[in-house]
Amino acid sequence: MLQRTAKGKQCREYFISCEEAWNSPDKIMERALQIAHRRALEAERRIFGLLEEKETLEIALNESIQFYTVAKYNGAFKKGWSLAQCQLIGKQLSAYCRARAIQIRKCETNDERFGSVNSYPVSAWDDFMEVGLYA
Repeated sequence: MLQRTAKGKQCREYFISCEEAWNSPDKIMERALQIAHRRALEAERRIFGLLEEKETLEIALNESIQFYTVAKYNGAFKKGWSLAQCQLIGKQLSAYCRARAIQIRKCETNDERFGSVNSYPVSAWDDFMEVGLYA
């Protein structure tokens, strides 16, 4: 701006005072506190979202602990069944559960050969193994 006129000089002094106010330590701290407060609120929102997700995953995990696929049961209880035996046991256990109206769940596997497989409740496994219907 040109300060050749009184109005120009007045404008220049106004902008200099605005800049000095903006750069004053009090204003800098105020802006820093506002930014910190905003970040704290965002972090708190993220934490609450993650806590809800954690609770959901814990519920799902507790439910999944109560169900075993044939491969998971074979590994967990060290049965040593072959793939063919696992397939046969899966068919027999599926028929056993359907005959007794026991809930069977579908679950996705990491093995691309199988895709989704059935998952059976622990109680059904216990009964099935006790009866000795498996090969």
